[in-house]
Amino acid sequence: MYPARQEMDHVSTKKLFSKKTKLRLHSNRTTAKDLTFCFVQAKLRLEMAAEHDKHMVHKDLEAKEEEMEQLRFNMQKKVILQFFQLFCIFLFFSS
Repeated sequence: MYPARQEMDHVSTKKLFSKKTKLRLHSNRTTAKDLTFCFVQAKLRLEMAAEHDKHMVHKDLEAKEEEMEQLRFNMQKKVILQFFQLFCIFLFFSS
């Protein structure tokens, strides 16, 4: 599909989307089929990356919600304990 290494002195190389994705554009040798394939592959990679990011955000959100629930539970225990201590002091001094 591409010329030999010795013939590549006239070839321009452009990077698309990342360092790993390289598309060599040749003067009259790159076909529309090659370009379409590269763009479809890039689109799929972007969609997969977006789905992965969405999953990670959802996972982080669940972890933060769990942490908030644990903090809420601990605060409720402290409030109940403080109320019970005040009630015991009130009973002690009122009798």
